[in-house]
Amino acid sequence: MASRRYVFGFVRSCPVPHKLRHAVDIQPSDKLFATTRIRPPGGITRDLTNNMTRRADGELETDVLRALWNLDRPASPGDVIEEMKTGLAYTSIATILTRLCEKGLATRSRAGRVYVYAAARSEADHAAQRILSILDSASDRRSALAGFALSLDPAEAAQLAALLNESQ
Repeated sequence: MASRRYVFGFVRSCPVPHKLRHAVDIQPSDKLFATTRIRPPGGITRDLTNNMTRRADGELETDVLRALWNLDRPASPGDVIEEMKTGLAYTSIATILTRLCEKGLATRSRAGRVYVYAAARSEADHAAQRILSILDSASDRRSALAGFALSLDPAEAAQLAALLNESQ
């Protein structure tokens, strides 16, 4: 059976294991073979047991948006990386920011030679829009709204009732 070998982040099949410096021989039956990479891509994270897990859909976009909200100013991808305290590549964050702009969730402007990004709306407005979107997708909007209201704890329900009274 051919072994697999990590050489500077690439896996290649070797009919016979070679003795190269900075390389690790991995047999297909090894647990590491399926779970370890030298430089994991942006969509891969490590859990508490040091196993690699995939991010949930939209989780990275949400993390980038949260960083923009926390910065509360136009920010470069480098600023976002610092705020997130992540090891993701500059280009990965720049790609996510570009996608957020395409979706209308962020704005982009030029500041010298670099683009800076800002959240298109506040976190509260974003959450409200998501709730409205979910209600719009429900076949019975009234039941969905009632289910939401009933799931609130008493303090949140009182806050909601006070907000509704103020708006009338």
